Amino acid sequence: SRSAFLMLIVTLIMFFTLIKRVRYLALFAVFFAVGIFFLPKDLQSEGVNLFRTASIIARSDEVNSAITIIKGNWLFGVGFNAYRFVKRDYGFLKEEAWQNVHSGGGTDNSFLFVLATAGIFGFLSFMYLLYKMFSLGKTSFYKLGGDSKALGLVLLCSVVGIGVNSLFLNSFFYPSITAWIFILAGLTEKE
Repeated sequence: SRSAFLMLIVTLIMFFTLIKRVRYLALFAVFFAVGIFFLPKDLQSEGVNLFRTASIIARSDEVNSAITIIKGNWLFGVGFNAYRFVKRDYGFLKEEAWQNVHSGGGTDNSFLFVLATAGIFGFLSFMYLLYKMFSLGKTSFYKLGGDSKALGLVLLCSVVGIGVNSLFLNSFFYPSITAWIFILAGLTEKE
């Protein structure tokens, strides 16, 4: 996934910058370039083609759908479990398959999903939550030592990395990622 590559790059840049080992970025860049060079190029599958455009077009359509829904429901949103129904009502899901389409209940961008389902108040609350997690990681990393410093570093990198990835996938709402970030924030705060 190209978004996973981007998340990896951003997270490693942040990680090596924070631990003051920027020279390791050059080593990572070499390994990354060599790895990209050795990716199989003769596979006839759309999923392994880094230059594919089908997913970009599909995500663009999803973003436009979400923006249309946000414009009509910007104050309070449509509700978390109602997004599929609203997409159907707006004509973004075909009438015969609207209940069976796996992507019908959400959109690819976590931030747009929160804005569409919870409105501006829910979005601001969500951004405040992310800000508090980032601040907790920053405080633990810069002002504390030992395990707290390590947990703060991991929390900072996780919030930023998942934030970048959630621009392309609804990452914040995968249960395993949600559990990871909240458990990590809880451990960081406990220290």
